[in-house]
Amino acid sequence: MSGDANDASDGGAGGDAAIREIVIVGFEDVELLDLAGPYEVLTGAVRLLDEEDRPRVRMAAPETDVFASRNGLHLQAVVPLAEVGDADLLVIPGGRGVRTLLEDDGFLEQLGALVARSRYVLSVCTAGFKAPPPGNN
Repeated sequence: MSGDANDASDGGAGGDAAIREIVIVGFEDVELLDLAGPYEVLTGAVRLLDEEDRPRVRMAAPETDVFASRNGLHLQAVVPLAEVGDADLLVIPGGRGVRTLLEDDGFLEQLGALVARSRYVLSVCTAGFKAPPPGNN
């Protein structure tokens, strides 16, 4: 039956609706707990799945250069935001860096495009007030 919540053809809970790509956004002055907390929970949950069912969890940032969290821990994304395809789950952490990013039109454009290509968007803390609204998520 088309439109049924369990119909995989329309993004329901069936086979095609599986989460395959999880992207966590990193940026200078990110609140480490807002980034690392979801990363730990999601990668921990992923490890409970059969290997062939495990989604990819990765961090994307405006650039793949090393950046520092608010407390000074150096981090590095594996992919630039502009190169991320569709995401099933997009996690946008908060932190003081959000304020700076609000002034960065390039970042906001990349993030807005990624939000539009994401099935689900999760924002943490201050990112919840600043993230571009998802299209029809």
